[in-house]
Amino acid sequence: MKARVIKKQDNLWLEANGEAIAPAAYMSYLEDNADYVGFQKAGYELFCACVYMGDCPINEFSGVRPFGDYIWKARDVYDFSPIYNSVRKIVGDGTRNAYIMLRVNLNTPMWWRKENPEELTENSDGKRYMQSVFSEKWKTDAKSFLSRLCQYLRTFAFSENVIAVQIAGMQTEEWLAMRTGTGALDYSLPAQKAFGKWLQKKYGKAFDVAPMPPREIVCVHDRKPLADEEKQRYFVDYMRFYGEGFARAIQEFSAHVKEACNRDLLVGTFYGYVGQTACDCGHHAVSMLLHDSNIDFFASPFAYTDARQTTRDWYYHGPMNSAAAAGKLWFLEADVRTYKTKYLADTNPELMSGEQTVQYHRAPVFKGPSTERESLWVMLRSFAKVLCSKNAFWWFDMWGGWYASPSMMALVKKALGVYRVAMNAKIEGKSRLAVALDERAYAGLSNEHFACTTSAQLAELGYLGAPYDLYLVGDMTDEQKEQYDGVLYIADQTSPSKGNTLALKNGVRVEKKGAFDIDELRAYLQNIGAHIYSAGNVVYANSRFVAITAKVGGRVALNMPFVCKIKAFTDEKVYEGKDFVFDMETNQTELFEIIG
Repeated sequence: MKARVIKKQDNLWLEANGEAIAPAAYMSYLEDNADYVGFQKAGYELFCACVYMGDCPINEFSGVRPFGDYIWKARDVYDFSPIYNSVRKIVGDGTRNAYIMLRVNLNTPMWWRKENPEELTENSDGKRYMQSVFSEKWKTDAKSFLSRLCQYLRTFAFSENVIAVQIAGMQTEEWLAMRTGTGALDYSLPAQKAFGKWLQKKYGKAFDVAPMPPREIVCVHDRKPLADEEKQRYFVDYMRFYGEGFARAIQEFSAHVKEACNRDLLVGTFYGYVGQTACDCGHHAVSMLLHDSNIDFFASPFAYTDARQTTRDWYYHGPMNSAAAAGKLWFLEADVRTYKTKYLADTNPELMSGEQTVQYHRAPVFKGPSTERESLWVMLRSFAKVLCSKNAFWWFDMWGGWYASPSMMALVKKALGVYRVAMNAKIEGKSRLAVALDERAYAGLSNEHFACTTSAQLAELGYLGAPYDLYLVGDMTDEQKEQYDGVLYIADQTSPSKGNTLALKNGVRVEKKGAFDIDELRAYLQNIGAHIYSAGNVVYANSRFVAITAKVGGRVALNMPFVCKIKAFTDEKVYEGKDFVFDMETNQTELFEIIG
């Protein structure tokens, strides 16, 4: 199987053995509960399967037992049958047209942890958890495992179905750092050795072992918004080293898989949550990966805004537009809870390891809307966001059964048809605002200031009433900046307050200590002619589609930039005009196609 990322009408697709595949997929953690047949009947041909090198939970804090059998049984004992079993459940007897993205969790088995306690992450609380991302022994062993994996994939019965390997690891498979409290980083010996080498490379001074910054400095660094790079250089160096360590591990594994599979398979990863996680999560070196030829795609969930409150925009974690410009797909994990969603403790109690695990998985974030009607709205809003930004996505039926109703399955089928047509057409973006995230600044950004400049601002932007684009600050050329009415710099190092700065195309610059109030930000943009589709509501738009979610029910206005005809996704009713008013309920979503 030869797979690659291609462009069709400036949109990114997958290709396998010359056949173009729309990057829209389905997956579930629990294969026995998954609806592979239903999604195949709905037209989906791309699926994700999860396999595990080790037998430890993907989340160290939840205590939930592993979702599947593991492969690396002992030092020289490998059992790859879980891959065959997982793929077989998707492909069936081999007659189904199914392409597989294989998520490979590289967290170590428990026997490895017991043999190598000094190679584990050691937080500032003195406790040890999963392998340290800086452990060279883990990397060596994991590469050996990946070599055997690629060898197996070349020869097993469904080798022609597997087109991609998604490198997963660390907390929740998403390359998130272990965090047991504010400032809890990695104080292990592997981390200290790696930090010493990093410092030596930067300063030319030999360090066999470099001590970690004291915990109190990591926690607050004088409670300044941004650390003083001269006075607190050691702290800032450590934080940059920390993020680069996670990115470097991904780079090493990705390069190894590419070589081991003769560059036949696509390789991707979870990474780049610059807008969702503070610097102690390890995700602030995405620029290292954006232009790496061994990495074809990224993935992330939608943001968990207010525990997935349904009237909020679930903003993007990472610099989507920077990734697209670099030719990298970005899969949005649409883990959309519905009225069919049940708690894991109720669907699969055998995965619970105690009352703490049960309570963890009964948190509000794991529960969906109470009605099918609202569930359909939330699903449509998630799809509309992906459609209007031209990103890849997969429906994540986490515990299985989440979309098991005729109406919801009709929606995912219709959505796929619309998506395929749209991704095969030349569609222009309509964002008049660019948002620039500065990952270098984040190395010295306190968690408190991150919250008020970044996550609060991105959450507020959901109510702008117009779309915006998301970049890394270093990826925006002057020519690109000229395409927008304004550029919003998050945690702006150049401003006295180190807060957010809005630079308008008329030369005006406005600074804030934290996040801009959304009404104020909208007024600045409107004053220079930026179009607002529906102030105060959640809006996604491009030259072909516009979607609106009502923050508050009642008479809701949708103002188009020109007279046109629009066709509703839900009932296909056609409206004509420029300024529309719809009767909508709170959280109701409608997607319209601009047809003339």
